[in-house]
Amino acid sequence: KYFHSIVVGSEILNGRPTVHLDCTPRIDVKPKGKEDHKGMQFHLQVWIDKHDQAFARVDAELLRNRDEMISGTAATLTWAPIDGAWLPTKVEINGKAKLGKGLVTFDTVYTYSNYKRFRTDVRVLSGPPPDNGPNDPRSGLVPPSSGAVPNSND
Repeated sequence: KYFHSIVVGSEILNGRPTVHLDCTPRIDVKPKGKEDHKGMQFHLQVWIDKHDQAFARVDAELLRNRDEMISGTAATLTWAPIDGAWLPTKVEINGKAKLGKGLVTFDTVYTYSNYKRFRTDVRVLSGPPPDNGPNDPRSGLVPPSSGAVPNSND
């Protein structure tokens, strides 16, 4: 809706077949909200996994200065199927930003790994929570100290 997307082709990414899209913000569409407007300030290259129809990779380039960020700042985000769920594996950001009267160049990499699956049980209770006294952490009360309290009549 906000981008003009062209299929660049099919590519293998991390051993999986993907569709590569080139996405350019449409100038004939007015964004509805602030977040939509921010998103339309990027040119995107997107790779969609053919089997799971999930994002496998997104390359984003800032087209014009925004806040402190200088146009040309770029980010690459990658995901992979891990234990049945598509999870982020890496985020790379590089570019320039205004800092006071100066300009800083940055190159940042975040790597995500060692995901652990866990299970939990949830029990839904109706009504107010039970009052388990002042030692219950939900009560917000601090239990009295065990030390002696001075007598004010001395």
